Amino acid sequence: MISKYSPYFIFLFSCLLSACDSTEDQALRFFHRGKASLESSDYKEALRFFNESLKKDSIFAKTYVNRGVTFERMKSYKEALADYTKALELDNKLPEAYYNRANILFNLDRYEEALSDINKAVESYKDSASVYVSRGTIYGKIGKLKESIADFEQALALEPNNTDALVNLGAAWYQEKNMQKATDYFKKAVDLNSNQDVALNNLALILAEKGNYNEALALCEKALTLNPYQGYYLSNKAYILTQLNKLPEAEETIKKALLYDNKNGFAYRNLALLQTKKGEISAALTNFEKSLALDSTVTNLYSYLAESYSQNKQTQKACEMWKKAQQKGESLWKEKNFCK
Repeated sequence: MISKYSPYFIFLFSCLLSACDSTEDQALRFFHRGKASLESSDYKEALRFFNESLKKDSIFAKTYVNRGVTFERMKSYKEALADYTKALELDNKLPEAYYNRANILFNLDRYEEALSDINKAVESYKDSASVYVSRGTIYGKIGKLKESIADFEQALALEPNNTDALVNLGAAWYQEKNMQKATDYFKKAVDLNSNQDVALNNLALILAEKGNYNEALALCEKALTLNPYQGYYLSNKAYILTQLNKLPEAEETIKKALLYDNKNGFAYRNLALLQTKKGEISAALTNFEKSLALDSTVTNLYSYLAESYSQNKQTQKACEMWKKAQQKGESLWKEKNFCK
């Protein structure tokens, strides 16, 4: 599953320039020119103007916020984080700086820090669906699904047709193993936007888990038509192809998935499942373990590990993994007992 995280707020500042051409006036003029360049996506010029503004007035917090947005759009995340932090050192009541810094921290996997920042932003943006979607996504990452669902529902209360909220709420119910609710939210997102590739991919995953592999493959391929370099979609397609015993195509697809995203726990699980089908149990175990190290929430992962350790005659490890599978409520091979 994948979830979306909203981007950032640009602080909109306006004032009347006085006739006096003071240093502060010059700083504001450069600030406005920087903002105009930022809004027209001319990031090089925006950066130049913001730098000039800060030369004239180095303690104007809102310039740091906007320069941070410029850096973020240029994928210079370290510099963006530094600018948002500097803005908050100068003015600790800037909600847009907290929101934007939360975005950076989230992408750096610093979820608790991101949550602290987004909580401060929510206080000022209580009528913004996007802020609740963002906080809900963070809650989901730290395993607080109840809070995550509440935030996505609040986003939909504010904006009923917010497809990001619908997709993320579907993903949360998927993690809660309520496939009907997950399906309903994904379908509503697709009804609102037939090109909602995340929802299409997730619907494909649910169909695959029900054994409807041909239908799942069609939806997965549609998602890939819209976003051909998405590692999760490619990984899911590889899983479906494996279940259809199209192993050469599955192998080629999983290689692409890992090429585009080598930190995808689902991709390593699906590679391991392919290797299991080919009888490569030792290689499969290695990749199941990689999957676990990256993402312990991957579906049925402990069950697959129990089966693989059993096949590899590592009975103690098989029992250990099977017990964890039961603790997590995994339904795969529930009737088996690897601890006999």
